[in-house]
Amino acid sequence: MPFVIPALILWSGWAWRDALRFSWRAAALAAACAGLGFALNSILLHAAGTPGAAMGNFSYTLYGLVHGGDWTQVIDHYPEVRQLP
Repeated sequence: MPFVIPALILWSGWAWRDALRFSWRAAALAAACAGLGFALNSILLHAAGTPGAAMGNFSYTLYGLVHGGDWTQVIDHYPEVRQLP
C-alpha cells in the first residue's frame, strides 16, 4: 500500500510520454497533485477535525458526532468502556 502513490507517479510519467522514454513533466505534475492532496487533507483535518482522532475508533467517533461533535463524549457518558479490552 505505501508504494501505490509513487507507482502512480512513475506510471503517469511513462503513460503520458512523448517521443522520450519518460515524461518528467507528467511525473512532476502527478507528484504536485499528490502533494496537494496530502496538504489539503492536512488542512481540512486541522480545520474541521480532531487531529489526534484521525485513526480513532469508528464507533466512538460516530457516537461523538451524533451527540455534539466530541469523539470523547462516549467516555464521559459510559466510563465503563475504558475497561474493555
